[in-house]
Amino acid sequence: MALDLRTGATRWVTEPRHTVHSVAASGGVAYIEERGLGLTARAIVTGETPWIADGLEIDHLAVGDGRIVATGARRAYGLDPADGSVVWTLGEAERTTFGQPAIADEVAYLLTDRGLVAHALDDGTELLRVHDDDLDLSVLRGRAPLPFDDLLLVFDHGGVLRAYR
Repeated sequence: MALDLRTGATRWVTEPRHTVHSVAASGGVAYIEERGLGLTARAIVTGETPWIADGLEIDHLAVGDGRIVATGARRAYGLDPADGSVVWTLGEAERTTFGQPAIADEVAYLLTDRGLVAHALDDGTELLRVHDDDLDLSVLRGRAPLPFDDLLLVFDHGGVLRAYR
């Protein structure tokens, strides 16, 4: 549902295909993860659906710098926001568990069960991998890295805030 913030009037209503777990928006489009089905793009003003990317098992989304980054239990995807096509995929061979992604300066930052990784948004090339024995990532759900200036802030499972440069 989209509401006009000035008047409170309903602009459009649509029924999701399944439970919505995560939503991100950019450039007038909302990207909606529907549990177990994939990703739906919806024009915010009109409610139209320019594309649906079925078959992606994802839990979390981030959008920015011309890319959608979507993560699921064992995969991370870089998607083209124009059509939902998969540009790159991570985690196929490593059996890695991914948490909430973040995007800054054309880099995707991902918390995984093996540490913190950074990948180039354009092609998914790994740029950085940090394994900090003191960083407790035993529970990734709800943990998102937060880019801030030239630092990356991470709250670990124990509630400790860590800053990485």
